[in-house]
Amino acid sequence: MALSAREVLIILRAQDFASRDIERVGLAFSGLDAAAQQAAASQLRQGAALLGVGTAIGLAGAAGLVFFAGATKASMDYEAQVAKTATQVHGFSASMKEIGDIGLEVARKIPIPLKQVQDGLFDIFSSTDLNLKDSTKLLGLFAKAAVAGGTDIQTVARANFEIMNAFGLGVEDLSRVLDIQFKLVQLGIGDYKDINSGIGRLIPTAAIAGQSIETMAGSLAFATRVMGPGGSAISAVSRAFEALAKPEVGSRLKAMFDIDIKTPSGNYRQFGDVLAELGLKMKDLTAPERIAAIEKILKGQGNTIQARRFINEAILQYGELKGQIDGVTNSNGAMEDAYKKMSETVKARLQLVKNAWDEVYIEIGDRVKPIFAGLLLVVGKVLNAFLDLSSSTKDWIVRFGFLSLIFLVLTGAVTALAGVFLILNAAAALISTPFLLIIAGAAALAGGLIYLATQTEFF
Repeated sequence: MALSAREVLIILRAQDFASRDIERVGLAFSGLDAAAQQAAASQLRQGAALLGVGTAIGLAGAAGLVFFAGATKASMDYEAQVAKTATQVHGFSASMKEIGDIGLEVARKIPIPLKQVQDGLFDIFSSTDLNLKDSTKLLGLFAKAAVAGGTDIQTVARANFEIMNAFGLGVEDLSRVLDIQFKLVQLGIGDYKDINSGIGRLIPTAAIAGQSIETMAGSLAFATRVMGPGGSAISAVSRAFEALAKPEVGSRLKAMFDIDIKTPSGNYRQFGDVLAELGLKMKDLTAPERIAAIEKILKGQGNTIQARRFINEAILQYGELKGQIDGVTNSNGAMEDAYKKMSETVKARLQLVKNAWDEVYIEIGDRVKPIFAGLLLVVGKVLNAFLDLSSSTKDWIVRFGFLSLIFLVLTGAVTALAGVFLILNAAAALISTPFLLIIAGAAALAGGLIYLATQTEFF
């Protein structure tokens, strides 16, 4: 049946009202979507802010605990070093604080690593009978020599004690001994550490042969120039001194060249003078004649190749050898000059700053240490209390603790997972449908490309 005009108008009017109502509902949903996005964004911002603040606070607290833990360890390490040094104190009394303060005082003035200072003081106390004041002065000299020579303080201390003991010198001679060593480094080839690491093999021979420390050092400086640095030069001088001190060698020198190796009082002459005199008497010999004469003098002395080489060069350059010996003899102030140059470097200044920091670190640790000691006492009591429990009680505690830890791990994992879901949910609310379609399309395209690629012969 055909609709009348009135009915058509009613339908059109109803359609118009419905369209407007649908539009209003759509607008309402649109507004609701916008509000949800805004809320999600706000939630993410708040979460990120809280996460950042919480992380910063936690890291600051953790960093502080790490700092105090490190300071406490530094204090305990230094205390252990001081205690080790204190075991060598004899002939006088010194408290742990006094011994510790000596090391801090030296490191405050001289750019030597603080951790090396107690090693040097240990050797001083174990090798001398000096009191605390004089030991401090000796430690300062060793520390300066270590800086000047670019080595550690214990190497300096042990090498110099070996020299002083071998040549019968006292601590009052240390400044002169150090000057001679640094003049030797200046005149010869090689640095302080290299020479001191091997000179121990030469010292006993030189001392037994009655040679002065100046003759030993000057001869070694000469040997390094003609034979190069290192063990070869040290071995050459050592074997030459050993050979020249033999009675049969002295007899041949007297018979062949009228040269005495001993003074009228029976002491050995300085071998620099002996070789200089031999050089003057051999100056008119040809090279083969000179070599033959040296071999005859040293006959029967075993492996004397290096000794013959040193003596041959000394005869040819006796003036140079004498000059080197005179140079180390007139070496006053050589160590201080070297120290001044080294102590003015940026590296040395940085070491002083580091020493100051280490001292502050130890000072802080000294004040934290009693707290730490109290905690250790409490922990010790708790552990001892656990050890005193019955076997069944221990089993119950261990099982409960183990299950509690599993529960904590699972709870933490679930909580973290819930947080991830919340973040994903909030993020999803911020992503528009077109953008999701784009992501889905890109994922599908990527998946298709991967599938096609896996079908090729390249895989």
